[in-house]
Amino acid sequence: MAIRVNLLDRADALLAEAAGAPDPADRFRAAYLAALRGAGAAIAGRAPRSRTRSAWALLERVEPDLADWSDFFAAHSETRAAIEAGISRTVTVAEANRFYSEVSRFLTAVEERLAAVGGPGVGGRAAAGVVLRGRRRDVLVGPSVG
Repeated sequence: MAIRVNLLDRADALLAEAAGAPDPADRFRAAYLAALRGAGAAIAGRAPRSRTRSAWALLERVEPDLADWSDFFAAHSETRAAIEAGISRTVTVAEANRFYSEVSRFLTAVEERLAAVGGPGVGGRAAAGVVLRGRRRDVLVGPSVG
């Protein structure tokens, strides 16, 4: 499904934005948004009708194997909300860097999960030069696409 690939691409762009953010709070916020896009890719077209608007609750329902990730990100939702509201919330460089690494691992898990269940178009990202390497997501110079 093209929407899943689009959401993963947007997640990668937000993760790249987070990597370049000089302020730890901005790094945390951009990484959190990347995780939300990753969750969106996992649940796109698969979430049952629900009153729940929480991506993390929907992710847990649709992808039980990713439930630990749902819990992890739900536990960080208040920090993200405080940052976006401008409420003073100190995020250290070490905390932002750890969170960034966890988001990277989560996006890798989502992409691998979607490829394993035959997510249309998801497996094609590797052919387009996207390579997964442990805790990092690197875009390599590869064959030109399109």
